[in-house]
Amino acid sequence: MKLRSGTKIFIGGVLVLGGAWFGWDRYSAWQVDNIQFQALTPKKVNLVGVGAGKGFKIIVANGVAQLVQMSSDDNFEDAAIDENAETDSDATNKRRVPLEEMLKTLAGDTKALGYLVKQLNEPLAKMELPAVEVIWDAADLRKAIEGNDGPLRKKLEQDLNVTLEGTPLPEIRPKSLENGIVIKAYVPVLVNVGGEQKVLKGPIYMPFQPRFCADVRKSYEKEFNPTQEKIVGRYLEMANSLKERPGDRQNVGRDLMNRIDEDQLEAMYAEAPMRVLGNAFVIATEDQIASATVTEVPGANGAKLSDIRLNVTEDGRKRLWQYSRRHLGQQLLFIQNGIAIAAPRIRQHLAGGDVTVRQVHDNGLARETVSLINELAKNRS
Repeated sequence: MKLRSGTKIFIGGVLVLGGAWFGWDRYSAWQVDNIQFQALTPKKVNLVGVGAGKGFKIIVANGVAQLVQMSSDDNFEDAAIDENAETDSDATNKRRVPLEEMLKTLAGDTKALGYLVKQLNEPLAKMELPAVEVIWDAADLRKAIEGNDGPLRKKLEQDLNVTLEGTPLPEIRPKSLENGIVIKAYVPVLVNVGGEQKVLKGPIYMPFQPRFCADVRKSYEKEFNPTQEKIVGRYLEMANSLKERPGDRQNVGRDLMNRIDEDQLEAMYAEAPMRVLGNAFVIATEDQIASATVTEVPGANGAKLSDIRLNVTEDGRKRLWQYSRRHLGQQLLFIQNGIAIAAPRIRQHLAGGDVTVRQVHDNGLARETVSLINELAKNRS
């Protein structure tokens, strides 16, 4: 069967268009796919990609973007911008990832890592420290327990009000009996800092009270305003009882060493922060943004929203182009000073020099962000 000339022209046109698209795609790959960019350190303004990985997703509640910790069945790729999340369990029952501390950790801040570890591990987040915090660093605990530092060991036993073998002291220190100590331990977490894999140790704080002292407290804490004599009497009574049952004594030194064992702490608390840190990628900072403008646009139900247009540098254009080619359909977090002002979804390859973040809910924050970007750009020039 012979094709009519018009059909031939149509098919030819389709082939030309198909070839043009294929050529453009190959050109894109040649342009950006093989570029090895130097990793960026987070700054004041950041565009952060959140890669696929179980346990976290992006939601929007009350117009504010959030990265929240989910159950193990949820995935990053399942994330959706939920404008009604303020009434959804995603917003009310899930633990939020502190974005400021997340970015500071990616810049190598160990204090921020400690806070991140605490917030992403419910047992740590729920720990209540005593009213008077007598803090013992893990290094000093090791010296007192394993070393020959007699004065340090004596001070530790006084702060605990028992010996490291669990024997009650002959004297009572009311503050020690009431508060115990606070252990400053360290959780090792593998973090990509500026393109280099480093083990950072995030400090966490945990209360510790010997079992004997806790039992003494429980024996009188429900009584209304117990007298000092009653507390001393109860202490001596329970100390004499424990003396008759030496097998019931707590090995306090061993238990303290277990609390500061970094291998155990890593196994217990490092997984969640490693998961989110390993899936957070700084695509661009204010250094990759030459200027910005903001435009007020109408939203649903008469709301006034803002579109932020970012004029990116050539380096920023290529970084966004490469990332968008590899992560089409995923979301970004647009973060200013630790606050995610938007969570735009990548719907096309970002090959141009301008990127628009649409429908930012907080107009004041949008204007503030644009002003900050332009000020930082001016100071660089």
